[in-house]
Amino acid sequence: MITVRWADDDIAFPQVEFRRLFRPLKREVPPDAAMVTAYTDGAVTLRSNRLREGGYHEATDMSGMQGVHTGDFVVHGLDILRGSVGISDSTGAISSVCVLCEPTAQADPRYFAWVIRAQAFSGFPRALARGVREGGADFRRWDTLAELPVPAPPMSVQTAIADYLDTETARIDTLISKKQRMIWLINQRFTTVVDHLVWGASEDVGWSENLPAGWTSQAFSVSTTVAEGQVDPRLEQFRDLPLIAPNHIESGTGRILFLESAAGQEAISGKYLCLAGDVIYSKIRPSLCKVAIAPERCLTSADMYPIRPSKNLTPRFLLYFLLSRRFTDLAVLESERVAMPKINRDALGRVRMPIPPLYVQDEIVSSLDRESSYRHRMAVTLDKQIVLLQERRQALITAAVTGQLDIPEVAA
Repeated sequence: MITVRWADDDIAFPQVEFRRLFRPLKREVPPDAAMVTAYTDGAVTLRSNRLREGGYHEATDMSGMQGVHTGDFVVHGLDILRGSVGISDSTGAISSVCVLCEPTAQADPRYFAWVIRAQAFSGFPRALARGVREGGADFRRWDTLAELPVPAPPMSVQTAIADYLDTETARIDTLISKKQRMIWLINQRFTTVVDHLVWGASEDVGWSENLPAGWTSQAFSVSTTVAEGQVDPRLEQFRDLPLIAPNHIESGTGRILFLESAAGQEAISGKYLCLAGDVIYSKIRPSLCKVAIAPERCLTSADMYPIRPSKNLTPRFLLYFLLSRRFTDLAVLESERVAMPKINRDALGRVRMPIPPLYVQDEIVSSLDRESSYRHRMAVTLDKQIVLLQERRQALITAAVTGQLDIPEVAA
């Protein structure tokens, strides 16, 4: 990966202050203006053009807005380090924390959007920003942005680099999207297999005649015991026990990421005591699917249920049941009926679950363990490939805008 320190000997092009190339704009909000957002992927567009949530910094209402026109160069003064720099493709209203500019000299705004995003990758703007907030930089003031030094090659070179990066980053983004799609499909396959095996391929598990031969259907309160009564982690007999909380568990996989000691938890509320083999389930926001099996005697936070399966239920079958999409849908439905988004003990106890014979549970668990291992291996492989592509993308941008990369159109 190419590393650029944004020093003179790293940049092949002459550098000038941003104010030499751009000037600020102040626009009134157009009548009946729709909201425009500066996204962290560099797009500046109507919020209605984006179906997904997240990935942008948005205001909650239209107060404190300013007008923005198609073609305006937009720098989000607070999210600059996250890549919120680009050219608006829409006319409307945008947050006043954004700085709007237009070129005053021979400048291709596309090139300078790439430049500022490349600088942001290195954290360079943070060192120059005034009024820096924790973990970020504050460029809401034009005077701060105006002092930003940017490489300024001839206009023809700017355009050639911008064209090149538009094409190459789009190609890399397509590859990243395909790999992310593969991860999603693998997760969907795993969830489907879990539902099919754990629920006996039944469309309505509540009716015993729809279950496979030898299976029964029981209320959760009959087939399990949910721990009651919390212990004080300050007591000597609990201080050396490891603690498991939702953030220690990987969502949807049953994997415990790490443990920490319960020692020094004097200011923290009571905990549940778990035995090895207990299944731990997050009762807060059930859709997160935070489920794991206690590997040893431990404590768990008060927002998790320690669940002990009965003799006719194995811990790993119970874990996969709690990870199943059908159970999660039930848990989400129940959690929506209370003020705090959680499934309470009574609602959990009413859930009916399929109980296959123990030997069938073992067969199902073996199959799902193999599926889970395959899913994990593929996810790790694809995640590594995505990281490499993202690093390649970042290095490509930095090398191109600083003149460290031979671009045929530029050389010509």
